[in-house]
Amino acid sequence: MIPVSRAVVEREPLGRDRASLREAITHRLVYSVGKDPLAATSRDWLHATALAVRDRLVEGWMHTSRAQADAKRVYYLSLEFLTGRLLSNSLQNIGLDLALRGALADLEVELDLI
Repeated sequence: MIPVSRAVVEREPLGRDRASLREAITHRLVYSVGKDPLAATSRDWLHATALAVRDRLVEGWMHTSRAQADAKRVYYLSLEFLTGRLLSNSLQNIGLDLALRGALADLEVELDLI
């Protein structure tokens, strides 16, 4: 493992409000998905939205893993796991469902349609 100073990797938390999510989604759409918002398909919006949500999930995961560096972990994989519901479940679990719906509505995109 390469030693890295904590100051080098510390950053401001990502915004969880409607405006921050709207900006994150459009940023991901352009710079990660590579699409112009005016020409983006529903699938493009879904990928951009999922990436913006994933950023916030990873941020929480990193915080937890640093706080519990010596904790034991239990891993469980269920065959009943439904990946199609993962985004909506994640949004509810981290409390972003309403803010994200609002951010997408500002962009004239409906979460249920993507």
